[in-house]
Amino acid sequence: MNSNLIITPITGWDKSKWLQFRKQGIGASDIGTILGYNQYKSAIELWYEKLTLEPELSVESIAMFMGHYHEDTVTDLWQYWDGTEAGMIKNYREGKIVRKNRRINAYVQNTKYPWLFVSLDRIINKGERGDEGALEIKTIAGYEAAKWSTGIPPAHIVQVLTQIMVCEFKFGEIAAMQDGRTFNVWPFEYNEVICEQIKVRTKEFWDTVLQGRILLTRKYEAVKSFNMKLADELQAELETLEPPPDNSEAYAKFLKDKYNRSLAQVGLVKGTDADYLIAEEHKRLKGKIKDLETEMRLCENTLKSRIKEGTALDFGDKGKVNWEGDPRRFINKIK
Repeated sequence: MNSNLIITPITGWDKSKWLQFRKQGIGASDIGTILGYNQYKSAIELWYEKLTLEPELSVESIAMFMGHYHEDTVTDLWQYWDGTEAGMIKNYREGKIVRKNRRINAYVQNTKYPWLFVSLDRIINKGERGDEGALEIKTIAGYEAAKWSTGIPPAHIVQVLTQIMVCEFKFGEIAAMQDGRTFNVWPFEYNEVICEQIKVRTKEFWDTVLQGRILLTRKYEAVKSFNMKLADELQAELETLEPPPDNSEAYAKFLKDKYNRSLAQVGLVKGTDADYLIAEEHKRLKGKIKDLETEMRLCENTLKSRIKEGTALDFGDKGKVNWEGDPRRFINKIK
């Protein structure tokens, strides 16, 4: 690692301390949310989390627990990976480690991008290519991987590219176990176009967080002095800094919760010409989706009728269409 990097060891830190550290910038795991690749969390939710300096309540889900539980297993298998599952199994049986990594128990920052920080699962040791790389460990559900042509959700890809950029590596890898049954390793080189987008979008996001903190402090002071008119004005100004709407289900839930639709009062908001154009497009897309769902259902039912009591249609090198499990899941894996 070079002189541009700031290393903050976290050995001995409790949960509250590392949650507080995360308030000081944007982590690599946040990038997918900011870029709109996270259906389970919207940029606006992350923005409000970063806005306050108090650590938010973080409850460990079963998915997070299982990810941490299997991390050492995935890391161990990675050491035997030679590019194929068969080769990995052979190397493992023979005790032949073909590549090595090491743990770094620290946050890493770069003076070029002080608003970003990364927490690496592992660092790939120098090997045949002569340089180090980032290693990100994942456990992925099969239904999630099936959504993407690469088998890796885009949020994970921009996460490892952020690690590569911040640490000034030339490459990185994602090692993933899917449904506890399959294993793969995806290599990534530094990508200037994507990394430039990460730099620009995250800097814009972080600048609005800092501006928002100033407004929020002024709002609290106004409320304490019972100047509700100023407090309302500052709240309106604060809302202009919010990230724009995205297409995530999380954003829809955020709006429902924020404006408490179950208690909404009767009232009309004057629509603009721009609003009308969006409403027209929404109506057109809704009709198109209904037609496409009908066509897709016909294709799916036709293929299921061909599979019958089997488990898949096999197209050789072109892939498979699977219909298996309990309840039987239909997954199109053709290339």
